[in-house]
Amino acid sequence: MPKRCLLISYPFPPAGGLSGLRSVYIANFFVKCGWMVDVLTINHSKYHPLWDKQILSRVDSSIQVHRVNPGLLYRLRFKFGIMPVDISGWFLAMLAKQIYNCAVANLFIPLSNLSWVFHSFGTLWRLVRSREFQMVYSSGNPYATHLLTLVISKLFGMRWIMYVSDPYAFGALESHRPALRRILDRIIDKMCISNAFRVIVNTRQTLLGYRSFFPQIPEEKYMVITDGYDPSIYGKIVPTPSDYFTIAYTGAFYSNYRAIGNFIEALSEIMYEDIRVIIAGSVPPEGKRSIAAFGLVGRVNIIDFLPHEEVIRLQKSADVLFNFGWSGGFQIPGKLFEYFGAQRVILTVQCGQKDASSDMVLALRRGVVTGSGKEEIKKAILELYSLWKAGKLDDSFDLRVLRQFSWDELLPKLGEIVACIPKSRKDSQEKALSLKL
Repeated sequence: MPKRCLLISYPFPPAGGLSGLRSVYIANFFVKCGWMVDVLTINHSKYHPLWDKQILSRVDSSIQVHRVNPGLLYRLRFKFGIMPVDISGWFLAMLAKQIYNCAVANLFIPLSNLSWVFHSFGTLWRLVRSREFQMVYSSGNPYATHLLTLVISKLFGMRWIMYVSDPYAFGALESHRPALRRILDRIIDKMCISNAFRVIVNTRQTLLGYRSFFPQIPEEKYMVITDGYDPSIYGKIVPTPSDYFTIAYTGAFYSNYRAIGNFIEALSEIMYEDIRVIIAGSVPPEGKRSIAAFGLVGRVNIIDFLPHEEVIRLQKSADVLFNFGWSGGFQIPGKLFEYFGAQRVILTVQCGQKDASSDMVLALRRGVVTGSGKEEIKKAILELYSLWKAGKLDDSFDLRVLRQFSWDELLPKLGEIVACIPKSRKDSQEKALSLKL
């Protein structure tokens, strides 16, 4: 009888962006390894900006997906926040946001999207009692997913594989949290990692960070599997030709990090009319005001989020792909690996002296790295523009296919872990039931 795996992931198609896509490829890989797979996720709103029903076709037909209510705040946020129909909708969205911020951040509760845990526990309990899962795999963010998995893995004696996309206790966002919450975050992070059977991180730098913060946890518990891209999808997308020097960014800008201000100001001082910037994602209000104030409307085009295949088309059609690194040196943006798949030149803005994505771009000769100041960004854009104008842009960098970052090459590493999972839950139940603090 085939072994059975439960995959718990808040983001999952038809929404979820890169995190949801990662969960799809991992679930499909488990099926290829001979496992029966159930997925527990939320019932995404059709108003979610990353809603993309086409991605559902990539989910193996044998996978059973169980969807639960994500909670009232989620519904209010996406029904009224993304597509406000009137002033009452806008008001409800703002009210929901304030309630969420007060309940989660200001009261130091170290969980985002907390409400989905309460809605999912009943479904999860019934699911685990009715089927014998030997393994449970959890993907964060939000971190509440890992806490939910910790509880259920101990109650039912399942081997737990924990995937950490961004380090929670010491990542780039740590400084934006209240002091007491940071203390609680580290306690919870250590407890989860200590109790997991294996921990998957997506950079070597994240592994080293965990080793420095929690040296008592052996390195053998961790495995590095970076984010990736699907060559079969990238290979079939045909780029759209353009007469403009096109810089594209796919993802979100924020107010407190990945700030767009200096980038916009640098563009305002470059007077060439054949330069265009396309942002497929979100820009905070102050960024949109800057674009208008500098007279860049038309030269900088914000087209919101796109279906994934259209994102790939934009990436492949651009001359340069714009990337922000992460401060602290522990994280690499997932979009960078998709940029590798697009085989375009990458312009990376370095965030601090330690920036793992900048190091990777330079090591692979995939593009240029610049500081975050206006003049530095301006200089880098002009250098790339000059190469493009001279017809030398692509020849100045190594744009070969990077198969090592394809999902087909990355996921067999995960097979080494799942091969060690016992066929019967009882074989490891006694050890699994002991909680490590």
